[in-house]
Amino acid sequence: MVAARDPKFDLALLEADAQDLPAAPIGDSVRVRTGELVLSVGSLYGQAGAVTVRVVYNAAGRRWVQADLRLAPGNSGGPLANARGHVIAINTMLANGVALAVPSNIMERFVARGGRPARRLGVTVEPVNAAGLGLVIVEVEPASPAQRAGLQAGDILTGSGGKPFQAPFDLALSLAVSGSVVDFDLLRGGGTGSCEVSFALPAVGADVG
Repeated sequence: MVAARDPKFDLALLEADAQDLPAAPIGDSVRVRTGELVLSVGSLYGQAGAVTVRVVYNAAGRRWVQADLRLAPGNSGGPLANARGHVIAINTMLANGVALAVPSNIMERFVARGGRPARRLGVTVEPVNAAGLGLVIVEVEPASPAQRAGLQAGDILTGSGGKPFQAPFDLALSLAVSGSVVDFDLLRGGGTGSCEVSFALPAVGADVG
């Protein structure tokens, strides 16, 4: 039974009325390195248990595990495991010929909070342009963490923790892996700056943030 969904991360939490089911060990996605051997398991074009072996394409971002895999129908939602058989990510999509997978650390947080949606900054954002030069805030939710921190419509969020924002999903992933206080880099009125946002109070959300 599907107990919860998070469409932003393309994840679902399932409940089964069963005991003593075998489980694959979970690996630490932070320890994944570029060039590491990985295995993708899925029902490739309906062929159950199909395995593809490739290498990690880029592990530096920590927001995705990127692998040199050709994902196909039946791969999405399947595990991406390292050579020791530890699940390090969940396959989700193919972008520019590179497979993107949700890191295991994000997956574990999703399960730990019972599938409840991740915290929200309380903003609606859009990419500045096709070059991915940040996310412009078009709306700030009243009484949200964003408003309490002083973020305004027209501010451009350029990144957090040294990682640039190129698409709205980057913001959602950044919030999922951060602590109770998040520092954002931003552009306002032609100048650069930063903003510290606290999530100590219950978060009120909008579409993307």
